[in-house]
Amino acid sequence: YADHVVNVESDPSRSREGKDRLVVDMKAFADTFDYRYTEIEGPLISGDTFALRLCFDAESKTGDDNLSVDELAIYTVSNGLIIREQFFYPA
Repeated sequence: YADHVVNVESDPSRSREGKDRLVVDMKAFADTFDYRYTEIEGPLISGDTFALRLCFDAESKTGDDNLSVDELAIYTVSNGLIIREQFFYPA
């Protein structure tokens, strides 16, 4: 990731900027859940952009929350680093 990476979520209040913040949030999320199933499809590539379909089922480590995700992630790359990621979810 580039130092100035931009993360765009469907809920704007969850979007964030900067590699350090993104890495901290990703680690906190990963530390909260045990993954039961993970599937990644792709990449689909066009110029400086690629897309992945990410699917996973997870249970919180406290056992009080289950999470099932099916999302399309679109990444933009510059100088070999991801500068933007945006996530799309089924309606």
